[in-house]
Amino acid sequence: HGPGQFLVGAVLRPPGARAAYAPILFMEPSTRSNQMALGLDVLTVPAPLQAVEQTMSTGALALTSKLQLAQDEGVAPAAGLVMYLPIYLPPAGLPASDMRGALPAGWADAPFRLRELLAPAAAVLLPGLRLQVFDGDSRSEASHLFGLLDGQPAAYADAAPTAYAVRRVAAFGGRSWTYEVEPTGRFIEQHRARHHHVLAAAGLLCSLSAGIIVFLLLSARNRA
Repeated sequence: HGPGQFLVGAVLRPPGARAAYAPILFMEPSTRSNQMALGLDVLTVPAPLQAVEQTMSTGALALTSKLQLAQDEGVAPAAGLVMYLPIYLPPAGLPASDMRGALPAGWADAPFRLRELLAPAAAVLLPGLRLQVFDGDSRSEASHLFGLLDGQPAAYADAAPTAYAVRRVAAFGGRSWTYEVEPTGRFIEQHRARHHHVLAAAGLLCSLSAGIIVFLLLSARNRA
C-alpha cells in the first residue's frame, strides 16, 4: 500500500516516497499527547528502526536506546524508551491455537518515560544515596538514563565514583544497563565511624534497585 492508503486521521511523518512504511496507526489511551505520535514512521528513526529489526529477526522483546518520545515533542525533554514485541499469525487454514509455521505479521510497541517507569525505585533509596542508570557500560552524560538523589529525580553527576560506589550491569531486551549506587559525602560523614555499614547499605540498595527496575521492565513486557 502507499502511505495514503493506510493512514486515517493522521499525517505521515516524515513525508516522501520510500521502500517501506511503518507509521504508528493506533495508540492507547487516546490522550492528546498520544495522538501526537500517530503517523510517525518509526522506520525513519534510528533507535526504533534498530529495535524493530531486532525483534522481527529474533522474535524476542527489544528495547530502544534512550530517545525523546514523539508524545513529548514541543515540551521539556524527557528521556524515554520504546519496547517492541512481534505479533505472529497462524498460517492460512490453521486454527489460531496452532502457531506452527507462524510468521511475524507486525509488532506491538509500548513507549515509556523513564522517570515514570523507574520512579518506584525511589522507595528503596535512603536519604544520602544517589542512583544513576546508564545505557550500556559507559558512564557519561550522553548515556545517562535516569538519576535519583534522596528519592527525587536528579541530573547526571559527573564526579568520579568513590570507593564506596557499587556498580552492576543488567541485560534486558537486547540492551545492557549499568546501575550505580553511591553514598553522598554527607552520608559518609554520618557513618564515618562504621565504614563497613556504608558499603553494606550501598550494596543492598543497589541490589534492591536493580531488582525493582528489572521487575518493572518484565511487567512492562506484559503491557506491551
